[in-house]
Amino acid sequence: MATTVKDVATMAGISASTVSRVLNGSSHVSQSTREKVMRAVEVLNYSPNTLAQGLKGGNSRVIGLIMPYIGTSITNYATCGVEQAARERGYTVMLCNTNESLLSEKEHVELLIKRGVDGIIFATVTKSLAHQDHIRTVFESGLPVVNMIRRMKAGSQVPTVTIDNYQCGYDVAEEVIRQGGRHVVIVEQQATFYLYDERVDGCVDALQNCGIKPVILSSATEISAYLASGAALDHVIAVNDSVAAKTITSIVRAGKCVPQDIGVFGFGDLEISRLYNPSISTVKQPFTEVGNQACHLLIDKIENPTLEQEREILLQGELIVRESSR
Repeated sequence: MATTVKDVATMAGISASTVSRVLNGSSHVSQSTREKVMRAVEVLNYSPNTLAQGLKGGNSRVIGLIMPYIGTSITNYATCGVEQAARERGYTVMLCNTNESLLSEKEHVELLIKRGVDGIIFATVTKSLAHQDHIRTVFESGLPVVNMIRRMKAGSQVPTVTIDNYQCGYDVAEEVIRQGGRHVVIVEQQATFYLYDERVDGCVDALQNCGIKPVILSSATEISAYLASGAALDHVIAVNDSVAAKTITSIVRAGKCVPQDIGVFGFGDLEISRLYNPSISTVKQPFTEVGNQACHLLIDKIENPTLEQEREILLQGELIVRESSR
């Protein structure tokens, strides 16, 4: 039979209501009484039913976290940040993985609402406002909602915590220019992620401000044909570290050297950027902090529903120059 509050109260020699006050963190309890309760809790290995406590108090102390794909370093770091902040605030995280499916994202929203979560953190799979009705509906219903990692399109009222990807792109392009880059290719990746658009926009603006018109390719595999055409090329900027690694492979197969002939930059400071040979110049982005701040923002709203919050929190990246650039 499971240990109850009454069992703890009997061992501690106090009332069950006093035990509840101690476990709920009330300050109106003496230190000696608190110590008696905690000793009894330890001896009896008592674990309070937080879900039942939450329902009794009008909340579950559970927050939903909807991630697009949990198999990447970015989502892992962000998830750790959310979980760390939730634990500090006395909340539990219910993690849902959509595998980049909009339909799955919508189904998870319905599931979390049915489970009675106190709020939801999204890393939405889409940048299209036309496909964000489910998020807007939850937000307008009054359930606290925060978006993170992938910035939503202009017009969204959902609070967002993310990286200033435009500035990161601008910083990388400025470094390329500083290194003497004049013939620059930007390698995109076909995806619906607004953060990639922002990185490219930042790069293009910085380059064009210096009179450089970059060529934009849609994949790393196009580099070989581009070089074979005889086009001049001294630097490549890829939208993420994985694409940068593929770009380096294509350059080497085309008979060129990195960075002696062509410098390469990525984004993310993922593990591959440190382990690849040559190591990849990149932008370190604080995704653990993104998750941490998103969680605190959500819980602040849960605990103070009338709180006015920032619509967007942008964290800055850190340029890291490694072996893949001169």
